[in-house]
Amino acid sequence: MKTTATKHEIRLIIVAIIGALLLIFGHLILAKSFSHFPWAEITAALIPFLMFALCVGSIHYAVNADDSDHSNNSDSNSNSNSNSNSNDDE
Repeated sequence: MKTTATKHEIRLIIVAIIGALLLIFGHLILAKSFSHFPWAEITAALIPFLMFALCVGSIHYAVNADDSDHSNNSDSNSNSNSNSNSNDDE
């Protein structure tokens, strides 16, 4: 089973919560009570682009985190293999 650092998962959960909040905010500003504000239309138009950037950044972060976890696991495996080899010589 693949193990990952908890901090990476927590950061990605926070990104998912931010994405959900952006969706809720986008629906709220399109309500009739905010439709007369000039900033509402611009903000509503920017939300999909912000979410796309958030997704691309999250994927990039997850790939880098996976690569760093993979390199750390291979380093620890090579260290344990070299330790077992040195114990065999004794």
